[in-house]
Amino acid sequence: MSEPLLSKEQHTDALAANLPSGRVWRAKHRPDGNLRKLLAGMAPTMRSIDGFLERFVDQVIPPTTEDYLSEWEEALGIPDGCFSVGTTTAARQLAISIKLVVLAGISTEQDFIDLAAIFGLTITAKSGIDHVSVADGGYELATPLIAIGSFTGGVDEARQTLVITESYPEDTTFPWPFSAAASPPPPPVGLKFATSGQNSLRCLIRKLAPANINVIFQENV
Repeated sequence: MSEPLLSKEQHTDALAANLPSGRVWRAKHRPDGNLRKLLAGMAPTMRSIDGFLERFVDQVIPPTTEDYLSEWEEALGIPDGCFSVGTTTAARQLAISIKLVVLAGISTEQDFIDLAAIFGLTITAKSGIDHVSVADGGYELATPLIAIGSFTGGVDEARQTLVITESYPEDTTFPWPFSAAASPPPPPVGLKFATSGQNSLRCLIRKLAPANINVIFQENV
């Protein structure tokens, strides 16, 4: 929280303190002196500048800014293929915060899980080979299992696949709406992961995954 602004008198004292000492400058402390009156006349402007700086410090922080939303969006490239410009202040603040996290670097499985958590969603991120049964040449370390035939390239393709397993309750509500036009096509019929906001998370994951990695999504049933 910002400190309370200095009063007009405190600003006048501060201005006076910055002037030299000595007999010539004694008038800076005399209420009836012209020099003191000059400093008092400057004090409201100094107080106004202080107020602007205090608000700037509060407002420049992405999660709470209201005055600089457009500047942050322009700097971060919003809108883009995954994000439209939100219709509420909270939506725009959250989108800005997420884009900053993305720019900081997303590469590990845990990074993708943490990204989903910012959206208020829960996922797991595993290699496709972890979802393949031992009998089919996989590690069978993650569920649900995926038939090896789902990978046209067999075990080699499974190793080059990132499987995002979605675990969302029926009543999941997303923190803010996204334009359907800014999202990838909706998932196949039957999947519950189908809101426009959740599709935006999918869009980000696809964009952030290494170029040589295929990404598939499935529901944890």
